[in-house]
Amino acid sequence: MKARTTFYIHINDDKDPRHNDYIRNEYELREEAKNILRSRIVSLAIGFGINHSLKDIDEFLRYQSFTICRQPKPSTMYYVKADAQDIISDYIEKIAEMLIDDGEASTDLYNDYYDMDSRISESDDYWRNREEAIETIDELSEFEEKESGLWKECGDYRDILNAIAHYTYTNALYHEIESMIESINDTIDSDAITEIEDQITKELLTEDDYQSMKEADIDIEDFDEVREWCEENIEEFTSERLKRVMEAVKEEIE
Repeated sequence: MKARTTFYIHINDDKDPRHNDYIRNEYELREEAKNILRSRIVSLAIGFGINHSLKDIDEFLRYQSFTICRQPKPSTMYYVKADAQDIISDYIEKIAEMLIDDGEASTDLYNDYYDMDSRISESDDYWRNREEAIETIDELSEFEEKESGLWKECGDYRDILNAIAHYTYTNALYHEIESMIESINDTIDSDAITEIEDQITKELLTEDDYQSMKEADIDIEDFDEVREWCEENIEEFTSERLKRVMEAVKEEIE
């Protein structure tokens, strides 16, 4: 919540000589309003310094308008996206490793990411009142849970609504994380990884390294062979590659 103070200072651009001087554009109107306000504040300050009284300041404030600006309530999907980003941020290293080793990150969230199923379930506040539960189900209707067996033990309609809202929310959250990973796979594909690796080799490899590769019958024109040699012989290559791929993943999800 924030408070905005509105000072009503009447300046116009009416050409009628009975009104204020004609001001040609909006910028000049604003500047003239600032000058009037500045002059009034200076006058109040001088008056307070002389009289040591708040009377004039109180009188000035009587005519000011104060507006409380409330931010609109975020949609349920806003919270889904926020939770998804929070969860996936804890798996950046795992995603980067998959991109390097397998060419893409898995979208099997429950089997290939340690404890992600619990993270998804626990991210949702299970307890909602009836109105909140209905609102969640309505706003996330695309992901509404239909499996009635999940709430067959619920004895009260409010508990049933809560269960449906909970599973609907987690369905939406799963889908959002899955979509984020798919987007990462599209952006940080094998070509992007190779580009990162190529840049690292240019920074790290020395003439002695190239000589060692030749002695090992490595075709330095074949990047796959160069990469494999670097992985086996230069520890900094693998650590730097992981670091840079992680940075690329982080940039993609932010």
